[in-house]
Amino acid sequence: QYKRLTEFCRTTFYGKDGSSVVAHHGFVDGADFERRLTEHVRKWITRELERRGGQQARPRWTQGSPFRGLQAFDAAHQDVFFGRSQAVGELIQRLQDLEGARAATDHRARLLLILGMSGNGKSSLIRAGLLPLLSDRPVEGIAAWHTLSVRPSDVSADAVEAGVLGAIATAVRTVLPPAASFGMTAAQLAMQLRDAPDAAAARIETYLHAQAAAQKLPAERVRLLIYIDQFEEIFTLPGSSAGAAPLLDALTALAKLPSVWIVATLRSDFVHMLEAYPSFMELLKGSPPYLLLPPKADELSDIIREPARAAGLEFEERDGVSLDRELLRDATDNPESLPLLEYALQQLYEGRDGRLLRWETYRPADREGGLRGSLVSEAERLLTQGGADVDRMFRRVMRELTSVSEDGAATRRYASARKFPVTTPEYQFIDRMVKGRLAVTDRQGTQPVVCLAHEALLQSWPRVANWLQEEATLLRLRDELQRDAEVWEAHGRSYDFLGAAPEKIAAIRQLAAEELIPAGTTSDYAAASRSRARRNRLIREAAVGSICALLGVSIIAGVMAYRQRDRALVEAATAERTSRFMVSLFQLASPTESRGNSVTVREVLDRGAREINQSLQQEPRVRAELLTAMGEAYMGLGLYDPAKQALGRAEADQHSVGTPAESRVRTLIASGEAAYLTDDLGLAKTKLNQALTVARRDLPRDSVLISEARDALADVLVDLKEYPEAERLAADALAMDRKRGVDGTPILARTLGTIGNAYYFRGDLKAAEAPMREALLLWRQYYGLNHPRTAESMNNLASLLYQEGRYGEAARQWTEALPVYRVVYGEAHPELATLLNNLGRSELMAGHVDAAIPLARSALEMGQTLKGATHGDLVPPLNSLAMAYLYKGDAATAYDYAERALKIARLRNHSILDQVMLTAADVDLALGREQQAAALLGESRRLLESRYPLGKDPAERWRYAVWDAIQVRLETESSAAHARLVQDREVLTQRFGSDGFYVLRATQQMAALPVSSTTPSGGH
Repeated sequence: QYKRLTEFCRTTFYGKDGSSVVAHHGFVDGADFERRLTEHVRKWITRELERRGGQQARPRWTQGSPFRGLQAFDAAHQDVFFGRSQAVGELIQRLQDLEGARAATDHRARLLLILGMSGNGKSSLIRAGLLPLLSDRPVEGIAAWHTLSVRPSDVSADAVEAGVLGAIATAVRTVLPPAASFGMTAAQLAMQLRDAPDAAAARIETYLHAQAAAQKLPAERVRLLIYIDQFEEIFTLPGSSAGAAPLLDALTALAKLPSVWIVATLRSDFVHMLEAYPSFMELLKGSPPYLLLPPKADELSDIIREPARAAGLEFEERDGVSLDRELLRDATDNPESLPLLEYALQQLYEGRDGRLLRWETYRPADREGGLRGSLVSEAERLLTQGGADVDRMFRRVMRELTSVSEDGAATRRYASARKFPVTTPEYQFIDRMVKGRLAVTDRQGTQPVVCLAHEALLQSWPRVANWLQEEATLLRLRDELQRDAEVWEAHGRSYDFLGAAPEKIAAIRQLAAEELIPAGTTSDYAAASRSRARRNRLIREAAVGSICALLGVSIIAGVMAYRQRDRALVEAATAERTSRFMVSLFQLASPTESRGNSVTVREVLDRGAREINQSLQQEPRVRAELLTAMGEAYMGLGLYDPAKQALGRAEADQHSVGTPAESRVRTLIASGEAAYLTDDLGLAKTKLNQALTVARRDLPRDSVLISEARDALADVLVDLKEYPEAERLAADALAMDRKRGVDGTPILARTLGTIGNAYYFRGDLKAAEAPMREALLLWRQYYGLNHPRTAESMNNLASLLYQEGRYGEAARQWTEALPVYRVVYGEAHPELATLLNNLGRSELMAGHVDAAIPLARSALEMGQTLKGATHGDLVPPLNSLAMAYLYKGDAATAYDYAERALKIARLRNHSILDQVMLTAADVDLALGREQQAAALLGESRRLLESRYPLGKDPAERWRYAVWDAIQVRLETESSAAHARLVQDREVLTQRFGSDGFYVLRATQQMAALPVSSTTPSGGH
């Protein structure tokens, strides 16, 4: 009974309302109160037993082991679940606070997302801590809780969202019996949750009110709690790529109800996956996730000792050291050791001598012991017990039981038990793992499945780590192929969704060689993709071989037409045939379409250019079409000079003959984009205005080319800082693009990206995020991850996250995009240069100066080779290099980079001119050029105040802290200089973290101040 008493007191006294009461009575916090109360109650029980004749206290836990090994605690084990009282109390406080806020007309959603790293006890916290406690109604004002629990892997028969929604619907009818009277089956309710989540949520609210009436309770005092265990499985299980969106939409609708709570546990390394679902993310703004940290030393003490006391167990002493103290020391040294600790405790229980938990079991003389050793030794023993080819058997089993996500994280996964026939060594190994509780079996529908008991095996077993180093890429490719196959299947096995790109086919070949292609849909998808790739290769080879022959035919046809005095008719026919063929050829050559080998594409383009110029002089309309397609392909390769030459000749040909409006508009758009990419913004604006004028006048109102012209012109206007007109053009395009359907996805995604860029460069980062995220989602759905459009969109979103100070999220996006850029663009391309600079800048801002320098230098060298010595894109890497070398004490080198960055930034009126001025001022001060530094600081201050007025957005205060941290060095005689630098450093720490570059630089500057300007202690 004392455990229930302490739980009651814990939830009564812990929290913002009770903390003062606890502190007043001399307790550190509510958890300290619980421990001391437990100690006093235990002493009282001992005294009472002694008073009654020396009776012994009976164990209150008699149901076997009080430890759970690698299994989660659940409600049946709540009497031996210890060490998480503080977390449980904080969760109860979250529920109580939001219930009170909702009563005060606050409309935040009832959503509680618990984040934590793998193995820190999130599932046990809810199943054995929070939910049993709620059954006693500890939240004030709530008379009844109806709870249901769902884990995606337990119900995933088909698509993940269908399985979870079906389980929720079935559970609703189970926990709310009056639902049967509303004429809807569980399957119908699941379908409504998927297709009309708001209507389904309203129906569930009605069910809940009916249940409250049946219990004779007011509706506002009854709650339904839906718990989603291991939420990350909606992104990792087979079928997840078919779309977790319907599930998240349904949960969003349910969380907005006044009587429903959504509680979910999610591994913290998967939280970024939620960013693709804006509606769900919006809920988290009002109900921030709860971060469950690893248990502290006093909590680990309770986890070790209290279950043992409950079961009447004792820890052996050896050389004056108690085993429980040794366990606590080992666990405290490794904060990620909770699953290993639980497994070691379970092993101690199984190897006990009566009631005694023995040292020999924990640290056996004949093999490695300790926390990690207990698990690893048992896993190795089970693996080698069968005497078969261990490496081959291990590899085959772990390939089925392990998944690798897109960001490289290894996770366990369910595998069909039928993959391993009973007579095989693999089956026998899995059987030993199950009996040793290192793996678990289950059923998904009628299918028997098996899974590792805990991810601790993947993290702690050295054999797994070595194997993953060799095969993690293969597993990721396999899982990605499986997701692609699911998309293909969801679209009716459409030809358009086959993965025929070279890197896809290479991955399929590699997986086939390793026998890693799953049977069924994935195998069919791989075979169809390879068939399509073969067909495309034959077409491409035939196309390249036929260029000269076809052009020769065109010339002969023209000569014959002239002789027959019917030249116009034959030229039209020739133009149509040749144009169709050549346009398709050069579109195929563009990396944006084919992602082919850039050297081969360049050879095709150069050869075609020579033949066209020599052989089609008498057919200007045909030549203009071909030169336009060729110019677009050159741009895709980053070869802007030959692109501009080809497009210039195309425009000249079009002026000499009558040209269809579509051809004219397409050429003008391409010419404008080529000018834009070479930083000739005036010419780009002129060309694109002409393109839009012709398109509006001569093309149908819903023509895609009108949207393309608007988007391209808007991009140029953004660079010219004409933001209102850019936003208006993109909004006009968006209104039409929203109506185009699936086939219009590429132009819709481009328009959304253009709007996002306009908001971004105008400085409205919050408005920019939603269209950028939607654009990225559309590109990924349409083209997949490994496509330049997707990578470019990831880069843009990462830049926004960077500007918001979300450097970790930005780095993940850029790191994910980098290998795609290298595959698509090769090792030298303007887009790759931009990405390298972004990565370098993120490293610099995180304070990783040595890592930033080679990235920024690579970006600079590539950029000036491809774009010229004064291009605006050179400013960021130049500025980063100046900052980095100044920090390292090389002011002379820093000056060279800063001066060049400042000259180009002034020439271009660059968007980061204020930052470049601050860097140049900092360098001038380091070189003793105080007059020049003062002038730059005054100029940069005016720019800061015009672009980032403090009254408008307090989040921009860090920019002024950077300015002040440099300015204060001009005022070294002021006794307040040191204090100001301390304040500046605090502001910068809030923005960049304690290791951020500006914080490190401010610390350097503080140390450089004369002693007379420091605090009286003289310390820095």
